Amino acid sequence: MKNILTRFLNLTNLLSVNHYQILCENEHTMMKILIAFYTSTGNTKRIALSMKKVLENYDIDLLEIDDYESRDLSGYDLIILGSGVYLGVVGDKLIELVRNALNFPPKYACFYSCQSKEPYHNCFKPIKEAAEQKGSKYLGEFHCLGEPFNYYSGEEYVEAQKKFDELGFHPDKKDLENAKQFILDIIKQV
Repeated sequence: MKNILTRFLNLTNLLSVNHYQILCENEHTMMKILIAFYTSTGNTKRIALSMKKVLENYDIDLLEIDDYESRDLSGYDLIILGSGVYLGVVGDKLIELVRNALNFPPKYACFYSCQSKEPYHNCFKPIKEAAEQKGSKYLGEFHCLGEPFNYYSGEEYVEAQKKFDELGFHPDKKDLENAKQFILDIIKQV
């Protein structure tokens, strides 16, 4: 009898664990995520697409921002905001999206690519301020190098290209893998 009872308890425990895992998977599947980004070179879009690819089991939308239109973001549990860095700050269209958005999601994270090996620690400051006013919780930030496409002209471009030739093309495969890991780590926080 004790042996039968032990098997029953083990089976019940196993079913409970499996049921819990199914509930957790369904909960994450139900999570609605928006990746909103601004890009002028295509670097940020490559990162956004890489993140979306790893989140294929989630309800996820991708939004490339190309205007200053106000948007209703109701229904999203998480927003991932991406941009290049322009003169030390992210794109103004992304900043305006956050400032003017209706029903901003309760949690957000950020990513950017830039032409500097050193991170721009304050480039998301206007976004963080606007999101904080909307009561949204900041979860983290990712950055990587980006390729200099059309910011320089003439001799400046040649010099910038030499610098980047030494570093290699970015975002590269490793950058995109790091972006995928970043987004998976963010999901664990939600």
